[in-house]
Amino acid sequence: MPYIEVKLEDIVFEPKVQSYCNNPKFRCPNYNHSWCCPPNAPYLEDKVSEFKKLFIIYFQFDLKFYIKEVKAKHPKRSESRILNSLYRKNLVR
Repeated sequence: MPYIEVKLEDIVFEPKVQSYCNNPKFRCPNYNHSWCCPPNAPYLEDKVSEFKKLFIIYFQFDLKFYIKEVKAKHPKRSESRILNSLYRKNLVR
């Protein structure tokens, strides 16, 4: 898989981002139910600053091609179901 090295000082950490998980307009179903989600998850800047080197490992994904491919195999499946990440969870594995 492709990767790039990044410097800690190039990463912008914004504590406000965690407020998107739980606010008056939206509450994520994983909030307070997962070790990797707020409020249980440590603030990322604290954890990342412990490392000497950081890498971003990424995966390119052609969503349009994926939708066409799934529709060909499952013609009755709706596009909203195809786009639901729950059904794609094993795709990268």
